[in-house]
Amino acid sequence: MCIWGLLTGQYGPSAKVADGRLILSMPDAETPVVWIMDLSDAATAVIRIEADRQGLSVLKKYGGKGAAETVAVYRDRKKAERALIKASHALEKARDSRMHVGPNAQPVIIKPASKIGRLFTFFLYVWFALYLGMAMYGYLGMFLGVQSVDTAPQQAGAQQKQAPTSAPSAPAASIDGVPMSADDFLKQQSQKLILP
Repeated sequence: MCIWGLLTGQYGPSAKVADGRLILSMPDAETPVVWIMDLSDAATAVIRIEADRQGLSVLKKYGGKGAAETVAVYRDRKKAERALIKASHALEKARDSRMHVGPNAQPVIIKPASKIGRLFTFFLYVWFALYLGMAMYGYLGMFLGVQSVDTAPQQAGAQQKQAPTSAPSAPAASIDGVPMSADDFLKQQSQKLILP
C-alpha cells in the first residue's frame, strides 16, 4: 500500500503475474475491478485504451478472435494509461523471470549466492579498494614528495633545533627551502668544499 493512498483514500492500479495469470487490480476505475487473464491468452491479446461516446476512457482487451472485452472504464485518460502501464510492467517482469533452459533442454536453476559467498565477495571488494588506495598513496607520495603524517612533525622539530646551533653568519643555510642571499650561498658552498 502506498502512503498517498492511505492519506487520500484513493488507491492506484496494481498488477502482478502469479500462477501463470496476469492479475490487474484497478480500484480507481469508475467501477473498481480485479481482472484476471491467463498468460496463454496474452500471447495473442492486445490491451488498449479507447474513448467511448460519453468521453470515458475504456480499457479493452482484444483476443485472438477479435472479440473485445471491456476491462475497466475510467473518467480520466491518465488513470487508464497508468493501469495499462502497470499491466505492461507486470508482463515484462514475468517474461524476464521465466525459467532458463540449458543446451540439453533441462531447466537451469539460477540461485543467488549464499550469505557467506556474498560476505566473502564484499570482503574482497573492500580489500581490493584499500589495497588500491594504499598503492596510489604510495606512488603519489613517491612522485610528488608527499611526506607521511607521522614523520612531518619530527622533521619540523629537527629543523627548529638545528637553526639556533648554527653559526650566526649563516643561520638560514642549514634549513632547506629557506631563501638566502647569494653571498651566504657561496659561503656555504665554499665551506663544503674546504671541509671534506
